[in-house]
Amino acid sequence: MWIFAIVFIADFYLWSSLKKLFKTQRGFLYNAFKVFYWIPEFAVCLVLLLSLLPLNFDAQNTFSTVTLGLTLIIFLSKFSALIVLFIEFLIRFFQWLFFAISDKSIKTIYRPKRVLLMIKFSFIGFLATIVLFVFGIFSTRTYNIEKIEIEFENLPKSFENFKIIHISDLHLVSWTSAELLDKSVKAINKLEADLILITGDLVSFKANEILPFLDVLSDLKAQYGVYNVLGNHDYGDYVKWNNWQEMVQNMEDFESLNLQMGWNLLKDEIVRVFSPDSFEYISIIGVENWSKSRHFNHQGDIDVALQGV
Repeated sequence: MWIFAIVFIADFYLWSSLKKLFKTQRGFLYNAFKVFYWIPEFAVCLVLLLSLLPLNFDAQNTFSTVTLGLTLIIFLSKFSALIVLFIEFLIRFFQWLFFAISDKSIKTIYRPKRVLLMIKFSFIGFLATIVLFVFGIFSTRTYNIEKIEIEFENLPKSFENFKIIHISDLHLVSWTSAELLDKSVKAINKLEADLILITGDLVSFKANEILPFLDVLSDLKAQYGVYNVLGNHDYGDYVKWNNWQEMVQNMEDFESLNLQMGWNLLKDEIVRVFSPDSFEYISIIGVENWSKSRHFNHQGDIDVALQGV
């Protein structure tokens, strides 16, 4: 709770500074900015309230994702503005310290013009950060394909120039349309991959996030198949289930949907991919999610996955 108290105090301090820019006009612009400024606090309260209501999980999770995303953008924008004001505060503090030690008058410490200038810089930083975040969100509609050449001393000759495409963290709930994802799938298929590896977090909350994109993702093709492993979001740990059976069913649905798409879900297991021209092969080892952080799942067992290598 002390974190919320610190955030609120910092928020109120920033607001008391920025509102000075509107002291000569308290009309539409001031009211609009005031509403926009305090959105995060109301958003957090709404999300907390929503978590207590018996609403549909899908609606709750989608609303929470969007709301918390917008809240994070505005909070980080406020933080950039606070940095500027903190610099101004340090200037005044060291001036006060200097005058206190030298026993001189401290009346010259507060300089309204300088303070107002710093507030303006703070306001510019606040708006600039928001613009950068918005640009970042819309720039996700574009993507870059990065090509990396990897060399192995013991790679079988029949697998030279073997092309692997790596995809990760699709978080399907964040995609606004199947058409947008379809463009990505078509771009991937044009690369004519030998193998496609998807390394987790296909969904954010529940397996049914896959359903609107099932046909599109089923079109993802590679000569030797598509392989997927579980990320921390794929287990359904971020949903408040009514009972354990619902969570188990969600995991079963996730595995079933992978099969429907023609993907191979690897859970601490190994698969050998053989060359059609020889008995040479490479091994694909799929390990479930594992992290040093206590906040994430520790499902993976590399020793089990490596059995038979």
